[in-house]
Amino acid sequence: MKGIYWFLWQCPMWAIALTLVFLVIGILFIIRDWREGLPYNVSVASQQGGLALIGVILIGVEIIKRQQSSPLWMGSLDFQLILLTISVIFGIVYQWIVVAKSNEWGTAADAYHNLFVAPLLLFMLGATVPVILLGTRLEWNFSIFFLTIWFATLVYDWFHGRLQQTRWLAAHGIYLFLCRRERRRERRRRRRSVGFFDGGFFDIPY
Repeated sequence: MKGIYWFLWQCPMWAIALTLVFLVIGILFIIRDWREGLPYNVSVASQQGGLALIGVILIGVEIIKRQQSSPLWMGSLDFQLILLTISVIFGIVYQWIVVAKSNEWGTAADAYHNLFVAPLLLFMLGATVPVILLGTRLEWNFSIFFLTIWFATLVYDWFHGRLQQTRWLAAHGIYLFLCRRERRRERRRRRRSVGFFDGGFFDIPY
């Protein structure tokens, strides 16, 4: 095995699972809290759908770890390089379409999702889904089930306007510029505080 297949074969399952959950789902809350003042993610496809896709990837990883002899594509770096190139181009085109459609770059979390998360998932799925053909019928069925869940969450988000997250929040009375304004006020208030207990960590709101 070479490349990503060797890495997945060597890396513990728990490390792969936790890393993917953090990079695909968890870090979005951190980026939005840092850049927009509110840790949110109203997209069902981004959360539950992302978990479903990670489930498909982990099924493929489990099959890779069982292999005694590797199929031809696992020993080919050319296949992986082509897949990586396609994934990177997909992320760039995806972001370009979003920018061209909305006439704005979007939030930092949206750009991270389009330029990193989407290519990462595409690359990992492209590498692991063919491996599932070597699995059992039960693994096939669960893979189809997880892919169906992801597609259903995507359709749900599309019809309920959750793909445009800032618009969905505004429609429900949550305006991010207010969150950013309050965060700036809080920072100024803390800078003006003269004592450790005055307006600092131990400040008690009334």
